[in-house]
Order: sequence, then C-alpha cells, then structure tokens
Amino acid sequence: MGTGSQPRQPAAFTLLEVVIVISIMMVLIGIAAVSFRGLDQEQVLTRYAVDIQDLAGQARRTAISEGNPVFLQVGTSAVRARDYQLPFADCTLEVRRWGSTKWVSPANFAWRFEPNGVCEPIGLRVIRGDASYEMQFHPLTAMPQEERLWIP
Repeated sequence: MGTGSQPRQPAAFTLLEVVIVISIMMVLIGIAAVSFRGLDQEQVLTRYAVDIQDLAGQARRTAISEGNPVFLQVGTSAVRARDYQLPFADCTLEVRRWGSTKWVSPANFAWRFEPNGVCEPIGLRVIRGDASYEMQFHPLTAMPQEERLWIP
C-alpha cells in the first residue's frame, strides 16, 4: 500500500510572491512609459529640426541658382519660403541672432540667403512643452554647426 509519504499538495504561488511580481511589473511599466514619452518628444523635435535644415538648404540653393537673395520668414509658429510654408502645430520657434546670447520670439524675422551662398548666422530653437532642439547655423553652409536636444 503506502510507503508512509504524505500526499502532495498542488504547486502554487503564495500571495506574497504574486504581490512582489506585480509590483516589479508596475515599476517596469512606469519606466517604459516615461521612456516612450521622451522618445515621442525627441522624434517630433528632430523631425521639425530636419525640416528646417532642409528648407534652409533649399533657400541657399535657390539663392545661388537664381542669383538673387532669398528670404525665409521665421515666425513663432511657422517658417515660410516663397511658395512653401512649414507650420509648427504643437511647437514654437525662437531665434538668436549672431553675437547675441538671448533667445527671442521672432516677429516676422527674415533670414537672408545671399546669391554667393552665404546666409545670416542665426540660432533657431524649436520648443515643445519643456523640451527643445537648438541649432546654430553656419553662415557658409546654412547647415547646423551646433545642435542640442534637451528633454527633461
């Protein structure tokens, strides 16, 4: 018959083990949610920064090919070229002129691109909430020589 062994109890987790596992999962989900929020901010700001860089390059090429100055109109919520507008629905822009240390809200600022390929050396900052993307444009290339992404 029996060997004197006790009946086996079914394998199960204790309440303490379940609570510990759920707590660890909640912490990991919270960390992931914060990371994804920062990733979203980074993607939006980077997309706008790349669009501005592309528009500046196009303005420079147009000025060189046509032999006339080209202006980009920089406002707080859009950058406009002759036949193109780059709107910023959920962002604002600030500009820093060469030699200045202050970022200011552009009131229809005209960024000039000369026929010889030179542009005004300015800084542009795209702001979305507490995050920002700063670019300092080189006067000879109209490309950023310095870029900073700040996400809290």
